[in-house]
Amino acid sequence: MSPSNTTTTTPYDEEHALLNNTVRLEWIDAMFGKDFCQEDDVAVSSSPRQGVGMANVPSYTAYAATISPQNDKVGMTLTNIPIGVFVKRVVQDSEAYFAGIQEGSILVSLNHTMGMLGEPTKQALERLWQYEGLFSNSHKVQQVMEMTFYKSGKLYSVLLLTGAPFGIEWASCGQFPVVQRSYSHAAQAGVKRGSLVARINSISLKNMDHQVAASLIRLAVERGEDIHLLLCFTPPASRTSGVEKNTTNNVNRRTAVSTTDGVEVRVHPLAYSVATLFSQASNKQQQPPESARESGVAELAARVANGTAVAPTGFVKQDSSFTIGQRVYPACPPLQSVVVTSWNPWSALAYCLAFQSTLYQNVVTTPLNASSAVLEISNYQPFLLPSVNLVCETSSQELMAKLLDQSEGHVAFRQCLYYLLRAYIATLEQEDRIDADVLEILQAAFWELTDRMQADTTSVVVPQMLKPMKTPRVVMNGQAETTSNHSEQVVCLTGMNGSQNATPVQSAVRKKSVFRVFRKKSKSSSPNSKTPKSSKLPTTTTTRSKSKSPSSPEPPRSPSTLSITPPTSPLEAITPETVRLSKMFDNMSKFLQELDSVCATVERSLLKSISQKIADWALQPWSLSKHKALEAVTEGMREALTNNSENLPVVNPIECGEILTSVDPRECYILPSAHFPLLLSFHVTETETEKAATSRVFERERLYRTKVEVVSIRGAQKSPNHGSKGTNGAKSPRSRAFFVQGAISGVVRESGRSTRTDAEASSHFWEKASLMTFDTRSSWGAPQTLSLRLSSVDLGEDGNEKLAHADESGTLHYSSEVGFCWVDLRPLWARIDPSKSIFATVMCHAQISSLDSIQSFDDHGDFCASVDTNPERFEIELRVTAEMLSFDKAESGFQSKKRMLLYKHDDDLRQELFAIEFIKTCDALLKASGLDLNLLTFRCIPVGARQGFIEWVPGSVPLSDICNPPDDVPLSRNVSSESQVENVQQNENTLSEVARAGLMKYHSLHRMETSSQSKSERGTVSNNPIQDFLRSMAYDPDDPYLIRKDVMNTYVKSCAGYCIVSYLLGVGDRHLDNLLLHQTGHFFHCDFSFILGEDPKKYLPMRITEDMVHGMGGKDSDNYAMFLSLAGAAFLALRRRENVRVVLSLVRLLVGNKELSIHNDPDEAVLLMRERLCLNMSDTEAISYMEDLIESSISSKLWKAVDAIHSLGKRF
Repeated sequence: MSPSNTTTTTPYDEEHALLNNTVRLEWIDAMFGKDFCQEDDVAVSSSPRQGVGMANVPSYTAYAATISPQNDKVGMTLTNIPIGVFVKRVVQDSEAYFAGIQEGSILVSLNHTMGMLGEPTKQALERLWQYEGLFSNSHKVQQVMEMTFYKSGKLYSVLLLTGAPFGIEWASCGQFPVVQRSYSHAAQAGVKRGSLVARINSISLKNMDHQVAASLIRLAVERGEDIHLLLCFTPPASRTSGVEKNTTNNVNRRTAVSTTDGVEVRVHPLAYSVATLFSQASNKQQQPPESARESGVAELAARVANGTAVAPTGFVKQDSSFTIGQRVYPACPPLQSVVVTSWNPWSALAYCLAFQSTLYQNVVTTPLNASSAVLEISNYQPFLLPSVNLVCETSSQELMAKLLDQSEGHVAFRQCLYYLLRAYIATLEQEDRIDADVLEILQAAFWELTDRMQADTTSVVVPQMLKPMKTPRVVMNGQAETTSNHSEQVVCLTGMNGSQNATPVQSAVRKKSVFRVFRKKSKSSSPNSKTPKSSKLPTTTTTRSKSKSPSSPEPPRSPSTLSITPPTSPLEAITPETVRLSKMFDNMSKFLQELDSVCATVERSLLKSISQKIADWALQPWSLSKHKALEAVTEGMREALTNNSENLPVVNPIECGEILTSVDPRECYILPSAHFPLLLSFHVTETETEKAATSRVFERERLYRTKVEVVSIRGAQKSPNHGSKGTNGAKSPRSRAFFVQGAISGVVRESGRSTRTDAEASSHFWEKASLMTFDTRSSWGAPQTLSLRLSSVDLGEDGNEKLAHADESGTLHYSSEVGFCWVDLRPLWARIDPSKSIFATVMCHAQISSLDSIQSFDDHGDFCASVDTNPERFEIELRVTAEMLSFDKAESGFQSKKRMLLYKHDDDLRQELFAIEFIKTCDALLKASGLDLNLLTFRCIPVGARQGFIEWVPGSVPLSDICNPPDDVPLSRNVSSESQVENVQQNENTLSEVARAGLMKYHSLHRMETSSQSKSERGTVSNNPIQDFLRSMAYDPDDPYLIRKDVMNTYVKSCAGYCIVSYLLGVGDRHLDNLLLHQTGHFFHCDFSFILGEDPKKYLPMRITEDMVHGMGGKDSDNYAMFLSLAGAAFLALRRRENVRVVLSLVRLLVGNKELSIHNDPDEAVLLMRERLCLNMSDTEAISYMEDLIESSISSKLWKAVDAIHSLGKRF
């Protein structure tokens, strides 16, 4: 043979030739079974029989026939037909790759209903390419598609979640001999047209194609031997014709063949001619020639089926010259079975765990044996809740054993698993229909963990009791305190014109009578007090003495502002007690029972029937009677917590490295939301073994004290403009006095009046009562900004304040706003070196002027041209002292670090935990995509059936407190009528009843009602609450909007991130109380009681308020443009195929547990989240859709109705 006729075989050709032969044999096993085509199958009788292959597709029909050739005539024509498709190659980063489709897998069916195992390859390819939209979008698949495959003797199914294209290169499973024509002797022997030749004499289908079959028949004829045949028909269910009665005109209809034994035989349709199949049989090119490209999709499919061309995958741009040609197939039937049932939960968890193990950096594929892959994982902590859900769904003892193994030596993981099991067991025990197997597995694991904790000999030293120390109380207002010796340095800190408003001064609260229902009950308790069965933890008989609460009450402080007021007298710890950790877990059970009893009492006291609400005019504004009722219930709650302190200490349920030693009842509150959750404040101590392992929202908590002493003001020459009814003109400096209101971290203090004047220098001086002290607990650094508001009062001849003027609304004013300024405290704190000194004092000067002269910023955050309407200019001189306090020093007045936890009851906190973990996962996915949007999250742990703890984020304030007008202005000297003057003068520093009940709002100088604020439009400098909040926390005179650039960037990024994540999660009930802003600029959401499209009111997909946009600088600002860009980029990042599978997997694992309080249909929950991802849109279309959605959310009037309904509900 000459070299020119030699065919060169490459390793690629040999590999795929071997693969195709292996696939061909597997196809035969899948269709007919492993024992098919044995020698005894060739029977003399032609009676048909039926069977099912390894793919479980019912049912093939096989029959035997014997032909006796005469005169060299057989009467049968054979042809070769390519049948089935298999996965020749999977494109990396494609949907098929992430779904875990394995190369060499044979396609059995689509969506369970459309058989593909016995489909002719050409028709199968045309149909699949049409569904993938490779050459036309007419029938492109947009919904979830399930594909069933057969490989290595096993069936497996995958869900393609993101739609076409799939990223699969298909190829034919093999070519098989088929009877194309039967006549004469063959027809007399019963050979039917369309039958597959499964065996000829001793040679089976596994070892022959149509050429080998023709050679065997020819050899038998030459020898004059009978031809024993085994023939078969593929199952109708294995072909698309099994579900489509009428497809296209050129598809032959099947005809029934009469058979014996009641078995009906259908003829396999022949769709090819020999010329079409073999016209290019000798062409071995891997890419279709140009002639094939011009002939259309049908010809390309024929070439791929014949093995002479490579199938397209959809990930390389196709030539537009391809057309569907002669055949257009009906749309793919939708998935009839339940998505949750079709989606193997083991696969969902395996993919999440594998992807997370690479920190979402490297693409992974779902393993074929998902359950084994999950059990091989060594770290389940990132997805502990989905793992426990999977145990409940599958009753897997193996997975539960793996979770228990990981808890060994991992205290945080063990504690979280312990409380989760406690919550699941309590929920199952309350169900009408209990899954006994699941309950048994969870209980066994729970008691195993309990035994381990009982065997833990670790002990912690905690204070046994507290007693008052006889030391002077720290002066908060009035005379300056005596300080330690330290050098005083005169440094000019940066000051700038400021904002407007007044603020509250805290005053002592009279102790109210307490409801008798709060008195400590016996262990029998009332019948209305519900305690979950699972809360019955192992207990011991050890008891502790009660901790005594401080004797004198203190003014309540807003939990969101983190202000610190030292106790009436500092607290001294005596006789430390050593307590084992096991004992603390025992205490938790008793402590939870007491909390449930307190919550039940609160609810009974505050909830009213409809008739009672109408009788009390509940639709009217909050009445004084309601103030008093809330105050009384709050005081009763605090007393009950004090009396039940013997159940402490306990391990912090959300932070295993902390011990909750005692409750601080003065800082415990009742929140006015559903079921009245309790905000609890604890004294904490840290364990030595877990200090390094703890994880917090920010850093460790520290104490900061800032003392501001007003020295003087200069430039007071003229009276300020009081309005149309006021008076203008010069006055003697002695005819009026000045006072200063300062704010740090949302805490407002007021100095006394100026006491001495210098007429020649136009100056006012303070000789006493000028000290303002601000104490701050912070885990994110020292306070950065001091805000100041200067006001004046007119003095009578007797030196008392007198009425200044009345404005157009009739409000009487006893003080007049002069102006504002901010002082940057960063240089002051930078002077403190903790290793050398904890004190620093500076003298600073700041210019004060009215914001009326500055109406707005431009698009870049710079000041626009201004008109000065106030001729007065003032310079204020201050002495500012910064001090870092220590928890260990008794003279500081602080006994310990604090931890605030929100205790919710009658809510399934497993759902809240899922939402938090979902947000954390999305944050990790975005960071892996290069987008760090500063998503702030908090922690949550369910501890019972419908009870649990949520981490309170210190320093966070709801937008309702920032943006809405204040209900009361405690420091205001303005009243609405002359008849109230006397009352105001007598009670000018009295807190409102709401504040006294523990619901004091966040206060800033911006919130004081002024004439300039009422005239200015929303979004201007003097009426922009969010910018004022950020400016009062992070002032910088050199950055846009006078706000530190890093804080503003954090605000914009976190708004974009939560905008997208909350939209995908389908979070409902997004009123302003559930939107929070932190002092560091982090915007975030809380309260995830309604997710996946649920809402107690009308569900709206996104919440962006006008005030949030004004905080960025308005719709024309650079910040808003950055917000839209980041939101669009985040949306596109989460729409990536690998990320879509993660987020949908989390939902799949959640809704698979029927015990969770998810009211949505499980399938609907998964499909609606997929719909929110807009996978049917291109990236450009998706960005446009998101921008339109943001715009509609900003301008929606429905959100105003939602806020109004929520505000109305709080009055009940």
